[in-house]
Amino acid sequence: MLQTKIERLFPWLQYFRRLVVRYEYYDFNFDGFIAFGYVMLLLGYFLR
Repeated sequence: MLQTKIERLFPWLQYFRRLVVRYEYYDFNFDGFIAFGYVMLLLGYFLR
């Protein structure tokens, strides 16, 4: 069940162009943008 939720998360994150193409050189910057994208998805979900 958790695997299904994680597999559905990746197509949602691809709406953020910066996450589709990795522009960041450092891993922690890229991880920060992934976390930011996830927070934006959660905010959109809870504010609906």
